[in-house]
Amino acid sequence: MKFTELETCESAPGINAHLLPVTLAMLRDENSPVSLELSMSQVGQRMSIKIEEIFSGGGRDLINLLEYSVLTINVDLMFLYLVREYRVRPSAAAAIAVHDLFCCADSPARISCETGLFPKDMRLTQAISPYRAGSLDSLSVENALPRESSGHDAKAARFEAPSLPPRYIFDSLVRRINDEEGSPLIHSLASYSAALTPHENLPNGELSAVQRRFVEHIWQPIIRPTLVAAGFWRLASIA
Repeated sequence: MKFTELETCESAPGINAHLLPVTLAMLRDENSPVSLELSMSQVGQRMSIKIEEIFSGGGRDLINLLEYSVLTINVDLMFLYLVREYRVRPSAAAAIAVHDLFCCADSPARISCETGLFPKDMRLTQAISPYRAGSLDSLSVENALPRESSGHDAKAARFEAPSLPPRYIFDSLVRRINDEEGSPLIHSLASYSAALTPHENLPNGELSAVQRRFVEHIWQPIIRPTLVAAGFWRLASIA
């Protein structure tokens, strides 16, 4: 079966139709070991941010890091968080939302590992595709209502929820992001301090015009509500 950009990306209502042009200057490389402890050398000093520790610890540090990822358009960092949450509670709706928002050719928050995404790599798109119909069917009013039936019709009338996508469906992309020494994820976190607020971590404490446009016209009306509806409720208060 052949998949096209139209089939894979426009199937998520409310996402692509409202995309606004936002120019993101992002470096795109790939590959190394899967560790969420990120480190880099900068101006003779070595800094290390233990992302996994913040993800696991939760609380204000996690909220601040997620907000910082939105303010700085660090889509790689947000993607890592979403995949971690998805592994804990996998669902068709969550997998589709993450794929369509972060992994399509025209996604509003497309991650940096080009070689692992459509159209260069079709595997993720093909893996997600079978769950689309089931996800939409499970939300329909008709399937939510009880049906009267008996005998042999009982099994046919009973709604059967679609099987869950595998927990590891995004793992290859996580490996690529964590392996990229030149990725936006590492560059954006080079000067991040958990002791400061998200806005205090910004240059001069202010959003750039591009960052403000992303937050106000893409994150708030499109990405955030789509993710919250898909089960990522923690993001409801982010940015």
